Order: sequence, then C-alpha cells, then structure tokens
Amino acid sequence: MELAVSVYCIEDCYGNNYIGSTNHKILKHRLREHRYCKNNDIHYCSSHILNLKYSQIWLLEKCSEDKRFIREQYYMNTIKCVNIQRAVKDVNKKKISLAIWKQKNKQAIKEYKKQYNQYQHSWGGDLRRNNNNLLKISMDIFN
Repeated sequence: MELAVSVYCIEDCYGNNYIGSTNHKILKHRLREHRYCKNNDIHYCSSHILNLKYSQIWLLEKCSEDKRFIREQYYMNTIKCVNIQRAVKDVNKKKISLAIWKQKNKQAIKEYKKQYNQYQHSWGGDLRRNNNNLLKISMDIFN
C-alpha cells in the first residue's frame, strides 16, 4: 500500500494554522496553490484567513487515500487551526439530514425515478429480467 497522501500544516507569521491534505509530491507546490487562490479571491478553503505571504508548510504525516480525511480530522482536532469545514462529518448527523431531505423531496425523488426508468426503457429490453438493454452492453466488445 503506497502512502500517496500528505497531511500538512500551513503556519503563518501570526501563529495561525491551517490543516490540509494533498496528493502533491512536493508540499511547496500546494502552498503555491493556496497563495494563488488567495491572491485571486478564490476562497474554497479556510487558508485564505492566513497571511500566506509569510507562511511555511510542513508535513504532518503520510497516509493512504482511504485514511486521508480521518487523519486530516485528527490533526484538526489536536492542533488549533483556522479550518472552518471538518474533514470528517458526523455520520449520524449526515444520516438524519439525508432522511429529512428524502422526506421533504419524496415527490421529486419519485418523479426522478419514473423519468430514469423511462430513459432506461427507451434503450430497449427489460433491465430487470434479461439484460438485453443497450445500457448493459459491455464496452469491452469494442476493443
């Protein structure tokens, strides 16, 4: 198992920290992206709060992709940081939110499923019984 993800910390000259993770091999490239986003008013993460002109980045840990957000959240919980969004959401909260959303959008979901079913049938055959639908053709036969 290759440790392809780097969990990092950016610290500015005021002691503010931002925790993140990246697939970049060289962390300075990731810091350069943070600086570019801040200079161009692209705020998709909390690092824009930092003084990125006078900051440094360092590796906290290397981990596998499947552990990425768990390890990132671990450091968010242990190091005082400016991160607003959590890397790992509360699973129970997410399930409850999804259930509420499904309840509120019951009719829209039903309509979507009906339209999707019609779309599938427009490609011929019966999807449930005998796999003779054009959507079920393996693309490998064209190689």
